[in-house]
Amino acid sequence: MGITWDAFTMRAAIERNDTRVTALFLQGGMNWQLAWTEQAFAAGHTEVLQLLLRYPALMDEVKPCRRFITTLSHDQL
Repeated sequence: MGITWDAFTMRAAIERNDTRVTALFLQGGMNWQLAWTEQAFAAGHTEVLQLLLRYPALMDEVKPCRRFITTLSHDQL
């Protein structure tokens, strides 16, 4: 498939709602950051956001925003 294994490529996949590429990164164990979801959230890209929420252990945040996760999982998805 020819995908560069780095955080920039994963973030770009999240921002464009590319669930196929995002899933490859997640299945490979790459961490993701909450800040990477801002554009996807604003654009209503629920598919990729749902996918990320299936991998909460890979969220690279000291204190994940519980309100964001609750809102996203109940109201938006």
